[in-house]
Amino acid sequence: MDFTFENFVEEFNNFTKVVQNKIDVSDCKFIEPVGVVILKALLLESLNLIVYTNRSSPSFSYFNTLLSANYDKEKNYIPIEIVGFNNIRENGNKIVNLIIRNLHKEDKNDLGDFLIHMVGELLNNAVYHSLSEIKTVITGQYFPKKGKIQICVVDRGVGFLSNLGKAYNVFTDSEAIVKALEKGVTSPPSKINPYYSEISHAGCGLYTLRRIIEETNGRLIIISNNSAVKLESNKTEILSEEVNWKGVIVVFELSESDMSYVLQLYTLRDFLKTFVWNDDDDKIF
Repeated sequence: MDFTFENFVEEFNNFTKVVQNKIDVSDCKFIEPVGVVILKALLLESLNLIVYTNRSSPSFSYFNTLLSANYDKEKNYIPIEIVGFNNIRENGNKIVNLIIRNLHKEDKNDLGDFLIHMVGELLNNAVYHSLSEIKTVITGQYFPKKGKIQICVVDRGVGFLSNLGKAYNVFTDSEAIVKALEKGVTSPPSKINPYYSEISHAGCGLYTLRRIIEETNGRLIIISNNSAVKLESNKTEILSEEVNWKGVIVVFELSESDMSYVLQLYTLRDFLKTFVWNDDDDKIF
């Protein structure tokens, strides 16, 4: 069995099943970053947890490297980073810079601008709102043969409904996810950020992600507690309301070729002005 973007919601509960303080993923031949970062979050939360893998599996070396390796700009692997208030930008930029380093296109710096913005919005949302005891966990990967980029952000916090249910007419986790993707939807931070005095463009974070996904034919899956919602081909679909998770998982995939087409038309600022911001928003960009 593989654990990939394609099937991870379907396989999620089996993949993360804990039996006598152990998770057995030894039957997984290939585990994409989304799977590794989910397991990393569980290991951070429960220090006595043991994850069994298959040493003969093609993913064994990659899996164990990610779980234990630290950032090293000289290495090809992209590590898992733990993000809190004091390193949102630093650790988000590390992931993005390692991804775009492997691209050979002239527009890779422009692509980096988009990715840094997307990752920054996701990390800000998670750090401000999640109340996650393990902070926020992020990793990603560029798949050169498929020409795709995958980035995943995970927390073990309260989920969307806890934050949005007080301000909007939503009553389930899936409703809260769908609501969070709308423009202008926001809620007060669960914690005060000691490093920043305000949040710019409040209510644009997930909406910005959504618009970039839509305009680049990307794919996005969000899990919040028991629900999973997918955005693909400008269509939002509830995949499951029986996911066994506490907190939020956001994973998105972008096609390098589709991103390159968008980059021919827009800089990041132009894209935000066209698809996201109101008329006067760019004055504070």
